[in-house]
Amino acid sequence: RTLQICKGIEDLDLDWICLARANMLHDPEVIQAMAKAGCKLVYMGSESFDDGLLDDMVKEIRVKDIIKAVETCKANGLEPEVSVLIGGSAHESWKTLLNSWWTARRLGTEFVHYSVVLPSPSTAMYDDAINNGWFIDGDFRPIDNAREVIVNLPNLSAKELQLAIKLAYG
Repeated sequence: RTLQICKGIEDLDLDWICLARANMLHDPEVIQAMAKAGCKLVYMGSESFDDGLLDDMVKEIRVKDIIKAVETCKANGLEPEVSVLIGGSAHESWKTLLNSWWTARRLGTEFVHYSVVLPSPSTAMYDDAINNGWFIDGDFRPIDNAREVIVNLPNLSAKELQLAIKLAYG
């Protein structure tokens, strides 16, 4: 379907970006068609570069999927962008964070997006935050999670999460 869409819009002279799952970005033919149709950047919500944390977040991808997607995009004319979700799992630690930062930077993408977990209502992470008293103010509140933190996690306090986001962009 992506090939059909790209073929249909390639003569429109559009510049566009998109979101995609890393495991859907392994086919060079599809990546080339996207680039030819005007796609300038593809954003992948990779979240972590630790397979255990990806399992805990039920991402249904592996680190190797993210790496292959970045390599396939770069080799076929499409700029990839990855994200790291700090604290996306209750099992996040400084060790897993440092690994994700190092791996994300090593991929050589133009930009890496960092944010801190924001456990939203109707998610498993929200239920865990409520049941375990992780919310700083007792419950969810909307914030800019690229700058603010509303939770203390088992292995990383709100202060540590705040420091982590500053270090990520520093």
